Amino acid sequence: MSRDIPDMNAEQEKIVVSREALMDVFALEDTSTGVLLDARVGGSLFNVAIGLARLAQPEAFFGALSTGFLGDRLLKSLQTEAGDTQLTLRVNAPTTLGLVGLNAQGSSSDSIYAEGAADGLLTLDALAALESLLSAQAFQFGSYTMVVEPMDRTLRALVEREHRRSVIALDQNVRLNMEPDLARWRNTLHWMLPRTHILKFSDEDLGLLYPGVEAANLAAAWLAAGVALVMVTRGGAGA
Repeated sequence: MSRDIPDMNAEQEKIVVSREALMDVFALEDTSTGVLLDARVGGSLFNVAIGLARLAQPEAFFGALSTGFLGDRLLKSLQTEAGDTQLTLRVNAPTTLGLVGLNAQGSSSDSIYAEGAADGLLTLDALAALESLLSAQAFQFGSYTMVVEPMDRTLRALVEREHRRSVIALDQNVRLNMEPDLARWRNTLHWMLPRTHILKFSDEDLGLLYPGVEAANLAAAWLAAGVALVMVTRGGAGA
């Protein structure tokens, strides 16, 4: 049976967002010596943190950023938007890069460089160090940080600690170029179900994890597993 969403605690009026922070790098055009690139701050929940700040909602970004110039730029984006960066750590590691361009045939060519990158290096030690600051009415999780070590263990520990007193929201956002093992994505989801209040999936991601299964049947099963609210987005067809 699904459970109710916990009451919001007025003393903890904050949404903690924890997920990847990266640079989306777009190939603009060839030059005489190479390729002109345009790098934009990104990461789906990094953007959620910025969006919440723009909506004047109290939020904090719990994640790790590089100590390099790209990490500086990501941090500046959070600070410019008046986001809370008390939970944002700096580590001596590269920034994840997502490269987007066209190949010789004119088709889209996407790749991501994230091995050993800063946004995946949020450890249990970091969780312990920031424990006194990690108090919120809601926590937002998802994407590849939930399946990539060591951050997956850190986020699971945080979910385990908070799900009985705070709202837990999950946007799975499957990225097979980061973790091609579909079973790992499914196992993470199954572990999260009884600990998640709000679950969001796209029809594209459902097709990857559960091909041929109707979204309504999956939603019913997830509600039975304990989720309070399930949302499925269908691109141009709405939600």
